[in-house]
Amino acid sequence: EEYDSHWERRDILGVHKQKQEGHNWVGLCVPAGRMSAQDCIDAAELAERYGDGNLRLTVDQNIIFPNIKDVDVEAFLAEPLCAKFPSNPGNLSRGLVSCTGSQFCGFGMVETKNRAIHVAAELEKQLDIPRMVRFNWTGCPNSCGQAQVGDIGLMGAAAK
Repeated sequence: EEYDSHWERRDILGVHKQKQEGHNWVGLCVPAGRMSAQDCIDAAELAERYGDGNLRLTVDQNIIFPNIKDVDVEAFLAEPLCAKFPSNPGNLSRGLVSCTGSQFCGFGMVETKNRAIHVAAELEKQLDIPRMVRFNWTGCPNSCGQAQVGDIGLMGAAAK
């Protein structure tokens, strides 16, 4: 039996039409999944103002706002939260995932989130990255950041 061997990872960031006419969902990039309490409050307020009050957090540590009307998309994207968490980030940042690392985890051998954000930003400044790269960081062998599934996977380890 034949099958289609061509498969592309679905990009959930940006503006996407919903099956409900006149509505969209918008995916925003939350670098390494790090949001403050105020960011969460702002996101909830945007979900109420522009959508139906729902939002979704993704396995890739990003956020989706469903049910945004066509007429509201431009205003939504002009909100300050959308500048902090862009809908169209660089191709390394858009695939960035990180466990919590040693900052909050007793198993973490290295700090991951700040390093991941910094390294992704620096590489995007210096390199032309033509497509999304899954860039996964994990602070220990437990691999909560799933380094093994990334195109690039980094794992913290004890140094001698």
